[in-house]
Amino acid sequence: MPRDRIVYSTGVGRIAAVRGAKHLAAARTYVDFVGSIEMQLAAAREVYRLPARLDLPADSLPEWVRDVRRRMVVADVDWNLLADQGPDWMRWWDQHVRGTGTSH
Repeated sequence: MPRDRIVYSTGVGRIAAVRGAKHLAAARTYVDFVGSIEMQLAAAREVYRLPARLDLPADSLPEWVRDVRRRMVVADVDWNLLADQGPDWMRWWDQHVRGTGTSH
């Protein structure tokens, strides 16, 4: 989603309200709900989602999240290469990977 279309985001993962949305107030409420401390912790505990928020109390996180955070190394990104090649990579992904996995 192009950034100029995003009108509201918590900065937590890939969720945002989109400019021109028919129900923008409801979209903002949903974004806040998903990004809340309570729901970020629930997602980590119940469906094994790594929380994007870094302000969650460490003692409330599952051990697997604490372990990932201790060992995770943030990769350097070549933003110019990504800007140049990203659209081609996404086209390849869409043509060769998307939709080929097992459905649950």
